Amino acid sequence: ELEFEIENEAGFFLDESTLNQMLILIDLDAMFTGIDLNSATADVDGIVRINGTSNTDLATLIAQNLDSIMEGGEDDDDDGEFDD
Repeated sequence: ELEFEIENEAGFFLDESTLNQMLILIDLDAMFTGIDLNSATADVDGIVRINGTSNTDLATLIAQNLDSIMEGGEDDDDDGEFDD
């Protein structure tokens, strides 16, 4: 399970007639740094899962990487990148 918490000191205005877009960027290279996916083992059904019950060591490493790379911001000019 992946959960994102988004906060703004001024709050957010949500209106049912307005489309509100929020952008979440994840650097996959950084997320999988140091992760050897070849070491993952398949479950009995032949499917490779990385979660809290299968390949838990890999799941823990990925979660640690996510914690270190997560950042947020606003995309004020709709170019797909955070603005300062």
